[in-house]
Amino acid sequence: MGAKLKALLIEDEPLITFLFEDILAETEFEITAVMTCSGPVLRHLDSDVPDVAVVDLVLEDGPCIRVIERLLELRVPTVIVSGHEDAEQFATRDGAIVVAKPFRSEALLSVLRSMVQVPPQEGDDGNTAAMQPCIHERAEARGWNSPEQCPASGQHPASG
Repeated sequence: MGAKLKALLIEDEPLITFLFEDILAETEFEITAVMTCSGPVLRHLDSDVPDVAVVDLVLEDGPCIRVIERLLELRVPTVIVSGHEDAEQFATRDGAIVVAKPFRSEALLSVLRSMVQVPPQEGDDGNTAAMQPCIHERAEARGWNSPEQCPASGQHPASG
């Protein structure tokens, strides 16, 4: 695999961050920054524009509408992963796709790849019956039944 595509992850739930890291491991995407608040994201975008962004609509400092607007202004393909109905306002925006929580990892990868025009990878046959369990099931399989079980530092134990 050649150079990896830079992915900016904007998510404030440590458990979900861990799951995104797990989903994107061994793919053509590399998470180059994980951010939890809108202000730092906007400053980060002044100096480093990613190839793609994965964004939770509501962060610890509130809705990140301005962050999404800025990503779209910069023409960064943006996947909004959210359980909030407010996310649908971006569904018709060019450069944004809304993926509802809970989702399947292959569905997220398929959306990311389509947004940056990466062909499907070996083993991606589109067979939804063969998809891996949704992120909630994957977390439970690791014994992470709630965000409180993820260390507050944001450091995640190595999967075993």
